[in-house]
Amino acid sequence: MQFVYQDNRYNDYFKGVDFEDIRLLNLNATIQDFKLDEDTVFASIENISFTEKSGFEIEYFESSAKFTPVRMEFENLLIKTSESQIQGAITFIYEDFEDFDDFIHKVRINSQFEESILSSNDLTYFASELEGLDKTIEFSGKVRGTIDQLRGKNLNIAFADHSSFKGDISIAGLPTLMNRFLIWWLKIWKQTMMKSNLSRHSHLLKVKILICRII
Repeated sequence: MQFVYQDNRYNDYFKGVDFEDIRLLNLNATIQDFKLDEDTVFASIENISFTEKSGFEIEYFESSAKFTPVRMEFENLLIKTSESQIQGAITFIYEDFEDFDDFIHKVRINSQFEESILSSNDLTYFASELEGLDKTIEFSGKVRGTIDQLRGKNLNIAFADHSSFKGDISIAGLPTLMNRFLIWWLKIWKQTMMKSNLSRHSHLLKVKILICRII
């Protein structure tokens, strides 16, 4: 089965998933408890899988979902791709569906993640500026804001190079790789403690990095 959505008012090219020109191939879906209440749609998504024409592929998707003209809410969420697995709850907030064409700056995220794995290769389909980053992180915690102004609370993040940290983080300027500024409040900075041989005194250590410029 296929699903096609095209808004003929626009003919601009968008690399990746274009929300004005969507084509879902090999679409399989099991949806229960579908309900329409004025401009709001409720649904229990038991399983969705598809390949979008851009190449982005969802292998498994389940959630209790709610859609309105200005937000999408996904509770009890589980998403699997070949490189990522996302668990938790996430809401996308926007003024108009066209905001997804400028996903990085205009679509706000309000989320609570359980232990998840995220690949930048999947994000590239929505934010082409991330192309070539080729990084994977494991994480849990709360994340809010737009991609270029993210705030995280009670985060637990592990990177592919085995470094990790726990704490709160505010990131401005993503995904620009030059002149990004990080505000980190860290309860534990695992890599630093290991190198400093301070891990046995971790309960006494509180590191606060006000500004870190990444180049």
